[in-house]
Amino acid sequence: MSDQQEHIGLISAVDGSKVSVRLVDDPTCHSCSMASFCNMDEDRSLLELDSQVPGWKVGEEVMVKLRNSAGLTATLLAYVLPFLLVVATLLLILKLGYGEMIAASVSLLVLVPYYIVVHLLKGRLRHYVKLQIFRR
Repeated sequence: MSDQQEHIGLISAVDGSKVSVRLVDDPTCHSCSMASFCNMDEDRSLLELDSQVPGWKVGEEVMVKLRNSAGLTATLLAYVLPFLLVVATLLLILKLGYGEMIAASVSLLVLVPYYIVVHLLKGRLRHYVKLQIFRR
């Protein structure tokens, strides 16, 4: 089993060390809420990658790779930790004797500071969720 996810793409623009790649195949990360860490645009098919390798040409077919461990990190940050945070907050508020409506509201509101912190740490988190580009 491969330790990387691989997707085929076409280079759509080159600007110095920035390379824009439009994914050709349907990526597994298509609906990922953490796609912004990959510099993915709104339609989830255009990536902007940093490349130290010169000589990329518009229209060139490339392979974009993501380590599975990076995908797991993104899944953990996007889904698992927020879920655990909501459940823990819900149980704590209920244990303190507040009503279900207050407990539900507070447990959902706790996600706001969570995602603000994730957004503020976006630059640092990009080192863990890093895409690489290779010639095919």
